[in-house]
Amino acid sequence: MLSPTRLLHILGPATVAALSDDDGDGLADAAVLAEVLAIGERAVRVELARAGLAEDAVLTPHLEDLAATLAAEALFHRRREVLPEVWRHRADRARDVLRQIGDGSRVVPGLTPARIASVDTDAPLHRIPRLKSL
Repeated sequence: MLSPTRLLHILGPATVAALSDDDGDGLADAAVLAEVLAIGERAVRVELARAGLAEDAVLTPHLEDLAATLAAEALFHRRREVLPEVWRHRADRARDVLRQIGDGSRVVPGLTPARIASVDTDAPLHRIPRLKSL
């Protein structure tokens, strides 16, 4: 599970509190943060599974950044706030990277495929999972 401090770091405490304060006490609500962080992490794990990588793997810092970006987007959408252009661009880029991971065209260093593709001479090389080097 991603830490809420990652959202605080990228958005700032005031923005996080403003977007996640459901009870009006001026503080970020832990349940809201857990909800949006789960959305971001789930998006990453779906693409890891699609790529044949261990779905329950510990996320690398880069994957955590992608998940946090999507969590930030979810936080804005949850409040029906206009997503700032910089965050819209960042979320679109995160989704592009995740799609590339899912379709096998981008390698995730440090993660080993959960299953190894059978050898098929007709299979495109970019679809054969890469093994972690020893």
